[in-house]
Amino acid sequence: MNGVFSIINIVFGILFYVFIIINIVFIIVNIILGKMNNIFGLNVIFLHIFERIIKLLLILKLNTMSRTRGRVVLTQNPKENLEIAKKIYAKHQELGASSPLLILEDVDWATIAPKIDVGLEAHTQAEYHKAEMEKQYAARDLQMPDVNKAVKQSIALLKASFGDNPKKLGDWGVQVDDSPKGKKPKAQ
Repeated sequence: MNGVFSIINIVFGILFYVFIIINIVFIIVNIILGKMNNIFGLNVIFLHIFERIIKLLLILKLNTMSRTRGRVVLTQNPKENLEIAKKIYAKHQELGASSPLLILEDVDWATIAPKIDVGLEAHTQAEYHKAEMEKQYAARDLQMPDVNKAVKQSIALLKASFGDNPKKLGDWGVQVDDSPKGKKPKAQ
């Protein structure tokens, strides 16, 4: 497309300057010959021809400008990229020796193809385990209210029974922080 734009711009520029030069030459010739009344008729003809050429060039330019080169947007989703790779490989195999992908130097689709299937299988397994993980977290969360209640009450009883030595709670797996509390900043 850029080549078409360049050619249209060059032709447009050349025609514009040719028109100006022809008009200047006619004006000079007619001034010398003293025939100024005839020059305006020729100018109108050249102006009309030039106007049609400009319209044609603008139509050509507008028709080619409306087309884009196209943008390819790859997703960040690995599953979608694996599915795209699978489709590309299928088309590559369908075309066989006429596939344009054969000219790639650093990509060998024969070695990439098995990686696609391994990646898709790993993704499927990860999704399965993710669902299982969520089920297990939900089952855990159902148990937590009773467990938290038992832990809090047990720590409170043990702390009361150890009296002046709360560090004995460490024997029970409880972390004790005996540093003085910092002063809270005043609310403004």
